[in-house]
Amino acid sequence: THNNYDAFLKLLKGNYNLILTGAPGTGKTYLAKEIAKAMGATYKVVQFHPSYDYTDFVEGLRPVKSDGSLGFHRKDGVFKTFCKEAISSVESLFDDAYADLINKIKDGRIKTLELKTKDSAELDVRGDDSIGWYSESETGHKSSNVVSKARLQKLFNVYNTVEIIEGMSNINTSIQSVIGGCDSSYYWGVLRYLVEHINSRPKPYILIIDEINRGEVSKIFGELFLSIDTGYRGEEHKVDTQYQTLMPRESDSDFDPSNADVFRNGFFI
Repeated sequence: THNNYDAFLKLLKGNYNLILTGAPGTGKTYLAKEIAKAMGATYKVVQFHPSYDYTDFVEGLRPVKSDGSLGFHRKDGVFKTFCKEAISSVESLFDDAYADLINKIKDGRIKTLELKTKDSAELDVRGDDSIGWYSESETGHKSSNVVSKARLQKLFNVYNTVEIIEGMSNINTSIQSVIGGCDSSYYWGVLRYLVEHINSRPKPYILIIDEINRGEVSKIFGELFLSIDTGYRGEEHKVDTQYQTLMPRESDSDFDPSNADVFRNGFFI
């Protein structure tokens, strides 16, 4: 039953890593799957072995035959593919919640949202479906700020529970570390509303590594090895993978970290 796994669930939710030890044949892999099921998670099982490496796990070059010639194509490994699946599931929840908020602003059901550090202001929807805040001070000064969907999406990928959002000790530091310069109060207000009113919570994604002791962990994880430490996860600790130069860019001179093909190790579980 679920109660049998409460201690394991608490450890996993708090640390994002859980290593089960014991003699062969004692049911460690079975227990790992049952823990994932108890969390309602989507999970994948991979098995490490002495020949397993970074190109299998994260990404690498694979031979491709085209028009009679042999070339190489960058291909995601099992871990990166699994992370992209997790990102996609989170983004679909965000899209639905954002569309609902836009409709409510347009038809007048929502006129303003709660802010943390300043007085509220009137909302409107811009032509690109970004959210505008219009306010006028007592002295007659008028100001207008815009909250964009793309930047909200990046925030949601990192902060997607009400507890985390309300627990920010400094919203400027927390928000601007992810999306750069902005009026953090307005982004905080919209993000909090979306997370509070989203129809369902993002489903956990758990990667189960069988026979982890048989693989050379540093060779398999590469630069992502640091991310095993929970303190080095999230958008502010994003890293470029070894094949990053082969990823699509907005331009040759401008690397765009929001590109969908860029690996975000904030989803490292």
